[in-house]
Amino acid sequence: MIVAMKKAHVIIQASQRKTATEALGSLGLMHVTVERAESDSLAELQRLYQDMDKAIALVGAGEKSRGILPATSDAEVARAADICKNILAVNDKIRELSDARERIGREIDRLQPLGDFDPADVAWLQERGYGIQIRALTSAEYASRPQDIRSWLLQKQKGRYLVAFLASNDGLDDSGDDAKIELGTAFAMPSKGLNALKKDMEATNESLLAQNEALEKLATQADDLKAAMLKLASDIEFESVSAGMEQDESLCVLSGYIPASDAQKFQQAAAQNGWAVLLRDPAEDDVPPTYVKNPRWIRIIQPVFDFLGTVPGYREFDISALFLIFFAIFFGMIISDAGYGSLLFLPALFFSIKAKIKTGRVPDPLILTMVLTLATIAWGSITGNWFGYEPIADMAPFSYLVVDAFDSFEPHSSQTVQLFCFGLGVIHLTFAFLWNTKRALSGPHKLKAFAELGWLVMIVGLFFLVLNVVFGAAQYPLPSFALPLILGGFGAVTLFSEQEGNFIKGVGKGFAGLMTNGLSGVSRFSDIISYIRLFAVGLASLAIAGSFNDMGLQAASGIGGVGGTIAATLIIFLGHTINLFMAGLSVVVHGVRLNMLEFSGALGMEWTGQIFRPFRTNIQ
Repeated sequence: MIVAMKKAHVIIQASQRKTATEALGSLGLMHVTVERAESDSLAELQRLYQDMDKAIALVGAGEKSRGILPATSDAEVARAADICKNILAVNDKIRELSDARERIGREIDRLQPLGDFDPADVAWLQERGYGIQIRALTSAEYASRPQDIRSWLLQKQKGRYLVAFLASNDGLDDSGDDAKIELGTAFAMPSKGLNALKKDMEATNESLLAQNEALEKLATQADDLKAAMLKLASDIEFESVSAGMEQDESLCVLSGYIPASDAQKFQQAAAQNGWAVLLRDPAEDDVPPTYVKNPRWIRIIQPVFDFLGTVPGYREFDISALFLIFFAIFFGMIISDAGYGSLLFLPALFFSIKAKIKTGRVPDPLILTMVLTLATIAWGSITGNWFGYEPIADMAPFSYLVVDAFDSFEPHSSQTVQLFCFGLGVIHLTFAFLWNTKRALSGPHKLKAFAELGWLVMIVGLFFLVLNVVFGAAQYPLPSFALPLILGGFGAVTLFSEQEGNFIKGVGKGFAGLMTNGLSGVSRFSDIISYIRLFAVGLASLAIAGSFNDMGLQAASGIGGVGGTIAATLIIFLGHTINLFMAGLSVVVHGVRLNMLEFSGALGMEWTGQIFRPFRTNIQ
């Protein structure tokens, strides 16, 4: 459930800003809202944190490390700051050397056709009236080069001619300067010869190697940086709270939110510390954080929400329980293979037992994995799908578990499973509209509950329309009551969806939104059809598994002997591995979607919440 919040305003003396911040952090009850926090110390802490984060990324130690505790003293942070400074300095040097190596390499490649020479010799010749120019010419330019100036072909490559021209004293222009060659493009004289550049390259590579070794050595101290960052994060939060207090002369005000259940405890702490506190219910325009608190059996679904990064808004619904129940069903139907479920369940069970022995508790992700895989085993057993191989389902005791109407290898089961998917969708959406109805009845505009009941009645009628469209009118003729349910439900939505006090005005608004509600009705129709994806993905998984099984058996019989057995084993193993991986992706794409889009959409959820994060200074 989403825990009710109280908005808290704490008034303290400005002289007690730091001590009050420490006391609030030790209390750990208040989610602080800071609109603007500025101070020199905060800016310095943030800069240092960013530098350390960059340093950790540079040494390739960005992964979270288990068991790292925050640094406990400023001296440890200072030591980590020195490590960070060295890493950044070494990285800058590596970047400079890499740029230099690239630059030298380009120059070596450019001079390679000329061979080694000393540019000082060229300058010596120029001082004595012999101007040397090197030009890059095309074929046509080379053919039309001036014949009265001596030239040498240095390189010919892909229609490019590198030519050296020598203008002596008899090749001067009217001004007395060396004759200028205008053909082609000039080849700039280097500052160093080829051999000198190669020596520079060797020295640069040696320096680069030394700097990389220094960086590797510094990387061994990455955990010190991470420990310092944990303390810095706490210090930044502390300084943000302290600097973010609104100050008016001798008083400071800090605002935030606390769980309503902790209000008495918070007031007692305020009295002990000499604070003035105002607690009130959040106003309509307030945006309280969301604190989801559930019993253990529901809380196991939280890793999925953490993975998705979704948080319900404070005034939205906590769908954790229904999400868990239906996600387990969707997971089982999408994977659809009891063999795959068993392969995933056994290691989860092993690690759960191991964790229980070692720590006394089983992590939520492992419990969730076992629940999901048990659902897969259950569905696979009912449908007789064990690695997509029918003979397994025909053997005892597996054959006893198969329900004929859902048997994967019987053609008639396809329609039964599709019917089940549509029915499951209607049940899923029914929970959403019942939930909306309950909220409307407990709110100030109770007539809106009739609109939610209208949607509920409407999807029942749409269910029969879906059957009529998908399976055909001959097999599923539209019942006489289906159309009245659809039209009656839509009428209730039109009349009551905008009721907020004035009935006539609400009806007018409802008719004004007729087009929008009509599109929503079409959306409800497509929502029900959308649940057929559970059948389609499961069928595809079965077909892929069966195809690889057939390929493996054909390889075994075609090749024969040990070679055939090895080939069949590889084909079947790789095929089922790929199929299981694709099924896992399908769970994310389809299983999550039905909860987060179709169901949440019916609830009107936007998932715009922010997590309740109480300010704490005693991070462990």
